[in-house]
Amino acid sequence: MSKVQWLKLWLCVGMLFAFLSGGTMSWLLNQVLRPVEALPSTVESSDEFVNRFVEEIGLDGEQAVRLESIVQEWKKERLELEQRYRPEFTSLNERFQVRIEEILTPDQLDLYEGGR
Repeated sequence: MSKVQWLKLWLCVGMLFAFLSGGTMSWLLNQVLRPVEALPSTVESSDEFVNRFVEEIGLDGEQAVRLESIVQEWKKERLELEQRYRPEFTSLNERFQVRIEEILTPDQLDLYEGGR
């Protein structure tokens, strides 16, 4: 291999290393800094909320079980409420969809429908 080829190879390896180290540092900082974030003001719909709450607030085993029960009940009630009002929201969205489409030219409508 010539010196130029070696130089090209090492430049490629260096660039790859720089790219990977930047991604690694980003991931590492996210893992380190994330616990510093405040808990969300609303209950998240995933188990991550319960795990973070237990860890960051310092709940004992009994409190964690009770929190899990509360969150499961919230999920159930939220789903029931969503199902009850979904038809109204769907109807509202469809009405406004039609109104928006009415003001568009054929070219704009193609762009709009392509973006949905």
